[in-house]
Amino acid sequence: MKNWIQKGDTLTAIAPENIVGGQFVQIGAIFGVAVASAAQGSEVEIQTTGVFALPKDGVEIAQGNPLYWDASGEVLTNVAADGLPQVATATAPAILAAATVEAKLGGAPSVPALFGLKVAIIPGGAAGPLTVTGIKPADTLILVKRYDVDTGNVVDVDDLTSEFSITAADTISNASGTNTTGDKLEIWYAQA
Repeated sequence: MKNWIQKGDTLTAIAPENIVGGQFVQIGAIFGVAVASAAQGSEVEIQTTGVFALPKDGVEIAQGNPLYWDASGEVLTNVAADGLPQVATATAPAILAAATVEAKLGGAPSVPALFGLKVAIIPGGAAGPLTVTGIKPADTLILVKRYDVDTGNVVDVDDLTSEFSITAADTISNASGTNTTGDKLEIWYAQA
């Protein structure tokens, strides 16, 4: 092919700021990991494919979750919020206290993303309102799965979808429903 330029796994860009090798980088719509350190205004090689241990926010992440770049905190998150681009997929679970998540850059979107669905993992709580950042009253709740976790191991899984409804922005509720304190909830919803 006469118009072929390169494979594209690594791209050369101009560093918008001082960059440290191994740092996750966003330059316009290009996302990747800096191959080496670079000073602002100089060329930097950015790896746009592969699996990397990258900083994450303070949420639990399940294997296969789509990951979004939160530039304000310079972390990956599995919480789909307005304006956060999907940049990777979790290749391994990451516990709440973990500082990093194993993330596969690029590639095909996750199955939920293919169908316009969002997935969030949240801590359980007493029956009543629970926070799901990004969910809106006009969205459709698809699934609420409870993972009964004991010392880091899943000992039971239940479908609690029928107990829950979206009651406000960023809120689902199961008033008079199952107490999920100490458990993890996997929430699937379709955005309106």
